[in-house]
Amino acid sequence: AEKGKEEGKTSNSRPRIKPLVAKTISIRETQGGVTYKDLFGDYLRTAKKISITDPFIRLPYQIDNLVDFIQMVKEVSTIQNTVKIHLSTQNDDDEKVAELIDTFNDLTDELLPMGIEFTYDFNADHDRFIETDTGWTIALGRGLDIYEKFSRFSLSRCNQKNRRCKAFNVSINQTENN
Repeated sequence: AEKGKEEGKTSNSRPRIKPLVAKTISIRETQGGVTYKDLFGDYLRTAKKISITDPFIRLPYQIDNLVDFIQMVKEVSTIQNTVKIHLSTQNDDDEKVAELIDTFNDLTDELLPMGIEFTYDFNADHDRFIETDTGWTIALGRGLDIYEKFSRFSLSRCNQKNRRCKAFNVSINQTENN
């Protein structure tokens, strides 16, 4: 009888997955150990559709941040079917738009066999945020551009925990209509 009681206690212990709550996260200048996964991975885990609005995805390092973000989504996702990720950005430089379209099309082709349907447009306004079909809006003060510049040959390239941050805030809220 004693053994049964002990087992009962362990099954009533705290659930391993914390309930998701609205919150604001403030990161200070030069803070380290911050990753996209730690910031908002839990809020993207069960999303089938993720929309990123960031008008500043145009330079190579900004595209690297986008690829890092998509890699994180791939790692945390529990979705068996295709996950749809849509990027809305902007670019006023016509010469760069053609190059960006080529880059985004290459990314689309690479991601599809991995179960990620990537689409994009150039209609972003100034605000930067992520929205999910699971009812969360993540307001990104700096967009995906949260890290200080680092060397191409730095360990920071491979691991976001090694990077130093710019100061920023992230606000995570439930979407109004959910």
